[in-house]
Amino acid sequence: VHTYGSNADYLVGLTTTNDHCQNKITKTIDVNVGVAEIDPGIDFQVSPNPAIDALQIAFGHNADIKEVSIKNLLGETVYITHTIPANRFSVDIRHLESGLYLVTADTDIGRMTRRVVISK
Repeated sequence: VHTYGSNADYLVGLTTTNDHCQNKITKTIDVNVGVAEIDPGIDFQVSPNPAIDALQIAFGHNADIKEVSIKNLLGETVYITHTIPANRFSVDIRHLESGLYLVTADTDIGRMTRRVVISK
């Protein structure tokens, strides 16, 4: 077990060995530490929750959204867009496994995260 001290992308490696061979894999993960969430006051909604096929992401009209991303609990980005088509849009999630995901919106005044359960 390793404790990460700050938010960052980390390169993690795993080496397995048996009597005859050795195998090594590496993966970059995005680690967000801490539990503090500061809501910059922008109306940001993700529905339905739990979701099955699609997520509806909606913002109030006071939002200047730069990026929307969805990450699994391993820190892997499973969806990202820098092109926000409107204050309300849909994301197809049929390809995602059941589980807990974090939907994050980066704005000109801060970052907001909502938790969503995907249930198949």
